[in-house]
Amino acid sequence: MRSGSLLVAGAAMVALVVSGCSEDGEAEPSDPDSSSAGASVTPAPTPVGPVEPTLPPEARGADAAAAEAFVRHYWAMTEYAQLSGDVIRLRDLALDGCTACQSGVEFVIKAHRDGGRFSGGRTFVSGLTATEVRYGQTSAFQVRGRLRTTDQTVDYPGSRPRESFPGGVTRLNTIVEHRDGAWRVAFWEIS
Repeated sequence: MRSGSLLVAGAAMVALVVSGCSEDGEAEPSDPDSSSAGASVTPAPTPVGPVEPTLPPEARGADAAAAEAFVRHYWAMTEYAQLSGDVIRLRDLALDGCTACQSGVEFVIKAHRDGGRFSGGRTFVSGLTATEVRYGQTSAFQVRGRLRTTDQTVDYPGSRPRESFPGGVTRLNTIVEHRDGAWRVAFWEIS
């Protein structure tokens, strides 16, 4: 993929992978007429905001299965960053040379700085297969699979038009390296 196309694809794809608050996850308001007289109903606590994903134990190794688990974690962290605006951990999960990673982080920073609110864009990673590869002195894993997203919008305050990104299924190609006991994304693209 050409580098210019990669930048555009990086920004657009990261925009597609936000996890919106779904109506299914919200507590239903209680009907005061349906409760018995004198009974007290305590509403379930409402989440304050997005919860940062933690690295799953399956991603803590240095083998193919751990590489696949790390790729799933990376996309979960992308969703969290878009909802929260907190890109610190997402940035930490990528190597400095990952152009698509950097483009995605910059998109999230700019959208939040401009007052953008993300909705939709649920991400589902499936069919991952990791193959060990070497380039130069570096050992890494190429992780391929499918990335399915739902439609996403970024709403801005004022008269600025909303940005819309259609969902869909794409092929995902990712290169991850295990350095100093931690995984990092070196490259990713979609097609």
